[in-house]
Amino acid sequence: KLPGKSLHVHFALIVIAFFAAGISQEKEFKALQLEKNLYTVSGVSGGNIVFLVSGDGVLVVDAGYYVSDGEAIVKTIRTVTDQPVKYLIYTHFHRDHINGAAGFSENITVIGHENIKENIINFNEERLNNDIEKVFPEYIKKEKEKISELKKANSPELESHQKQLKSLVDHLENIKKIKFRYPDQTFRDSLLLKMGNEEVLLKYMGNAHTSDNIVVIFKNQNTIHVGDLIFNKIVPYVIPEHGANTQKWMNVLYNLHEQGFKTVIPGHGEITDNNGILKMAEYFKALRSQVEKGLKNKMPLTEIQKDQSLLETQGISYSAQFPKNIEAIYNELTQ
Repeated sequence: KLPGKSLHVHFALIVIAFFAAGISQEKEFKALQLEKNLYTVSGVSGGNIVFLVSGDGVLVVDAGYYVSDGEAIVKTIRTVTDQPVKYLIYTHFHRDHINGAAGFSENITVIGHENIKENIINFNEERLNNDIEKVFPEYIKKEKEKISELKKANSPELESHQKQLKSLVDHLENIKKIKFRYPDQTFRDSLLLKMGNEEVLLKYMGNAHTSDNIVVIFKNQNTIHVGDLIFNKIVPYVIPEHGANTQKWMNVLYNLHEQGFKTVIPGHGEITDNNGILKMAEYFKALRSQVEKGLKNKMPLTEIQKDQSLLETQGISYSAQFPKNIEAIYNELTQ
């Protein structure tokens, strides 16, 4: 099913906030070595990118939000190696992880979970068309009207709104270039890729953040890219319509933590270690406990949502996603 109108508008507003913060400014893309043969790419819009250089080509995890991000990832790889990009792995279907695929060569093999194509069709395609044809043209129109009013009033807010208008126009032009690319190869439970002396294990451990979220394990490096199973020091997105379930999510994280990875690449936030997996699990455990306590005391959802003390103990700044996390858990426990 497609997400409801309110969910769609919510995503559109998030994008606006994203650009109002200055994300559309000129970015510097750099390859930063994590472990032997394994690198991250800085400056990409969207989730964290990593690539592995083997004797048999390059493997990339995730593609960024824009086609230009995908192109920049390929150029950045070229500063490290001339090996061709052989594989592009999707950790899940969210647009900030897959939109940049059109910036890669058509000759690469795109790999994802068997549920991902259906999710791209159901959640991404119609929303992108609506963003291009209706949502962002309407926001641009309203912003232009606002700027006209501010000019007449000689308002000090004029400059910030002019910057926001530019961000919106740039965003619209960029998303017009997006062409969704479905995986060429899918798997149900796991897939082992051998590239020269390197082994990369792709694993689906059940729905948690989405119904198609996978982890990518670089065996020689004892490193894992967990996609959006971890938002490091950031309130996670919990969207039940996309398959999110905090109990299952928590269980997956505890399972991964027991495997003792040296380096952990979250979907968003700074690179972390095995303790970063535990912290995300403990966040859900504590938040579920908070909601359970509220339900036991017969508190309405709105009252449970007011308690933000957990964020302070977790070292996370408040986000509009926090009450949505609580609502999702509330529904899991009461439905």
